Amino acid sequence: MSVAGVDLRVPPGPGLPQGLVIPADELVERFSRSQGPGGQGVNTTDSRVELLFDLAASTALTQTQRSRLGEALGPRLVDGRVVVTASEHRSQLRNRAAARDRLVALLREGLAPPPPPRRPTRPPHAAPSADGWRPNGFGARSSREGVGSGVSSDRPTGARGVADRLEAELAETSARLEALRRDFDGVVAASADSNADDEHDPEGATIAFERSQIAALVRQAERHLADVRQALARLEAGSYGICERCGEAIPGERLEARPVARTCVGCA
Repeated sequence: MSVAGVDLRVPPGPGLPQGLVIPADELVERFSRSQGPGGQGVNTTDSRVELLFDLAASTALTQTQRSRLGEALGPRLVDGRVVVTASEHRSQLRNRAAARDRLVALLREGLAPPPPPRRPTRPPHAAPSADGWRPNGFGARSSREGVGSGVSSDRPTGARGVADRLEAELAETSARLEALRRDFDGVVAASADSNADDEHDPEGATIAFERSQIAALVRQAERHLADVRQALARLEAGSYGICERCGEAIPGERLEARPVARTCVGCA
C-alpha cells in the first residue's frame, strides 16, 4: 500500500464551478498481480491498481459535497471509502492513470446537481412571435427578419436552457479531452519501456496502435470543443438556430440531436 504522489484534479463542471483538488496524501494505492490479458508480465508483476479515497477524512470536500457524494456513491463505498480498480493494462503506470480517471469521473458524477425538471416546449417550425423570438425557444432571428440584438436577460427560458446545455457539454468535453491527453501521455510513457522490436515484443505493436487510436480521439474532442464554443458565440450574438447557408431556422429536432449544428438538414 502506498500514498499517491500527485494531487488528483477534478476539472470544473456541473456542481463544481471551480473544480476540485484532492491532495495526494488523501489517496491510497494498493498493488497486486493482475489476472488480465496474457503475456510475459501477467501474474508476475503487481500491475493491478486499487485506488482508495476516504470521504469522511477528506479536507478537500465541504460538508455539503461529502453528503452529496455519500448519497450518490453509497452502494460503491467500502467502509466510507470510494474504491476503484484498474487492471486492463499490463503496465502499472497506465493502470494507475486509468484508476485516477475513473475516480475523477465518479466524483464529477456524484457532485453534479440533479437535472432540472424538463419543461414542455412549443412545437417547432412556427412563425416568429411579434417580438421576433422563435417559438422553438432558441432566441435567434432569421436574417430575413433583421439581425438579432444579442441574447438579453429577458430571453425565453428555452434560450437559457440551450446555454446551460452548451455550457455543460463544454465542461464535459473539456474533461474528456483532458482525460484523453493523460491517457496519451501514459501510452507514450509505456512505449518507452516497450521493446522496439515488435516481432519479438508484440506489446510494442499494441501500444503503437493504442497511441494512434487515442490521438484520433484527442483530435475529435478538440474539434467538438471548438464547435461548442462557436455555438455559444452564436447564441450570444443572436444567430444561434439560423442556418448559415439559407438563413432559415434550423428545426428544433436537429438542434436537440446536435446542438452545435450550423446548418439545416437541407443545407447540411
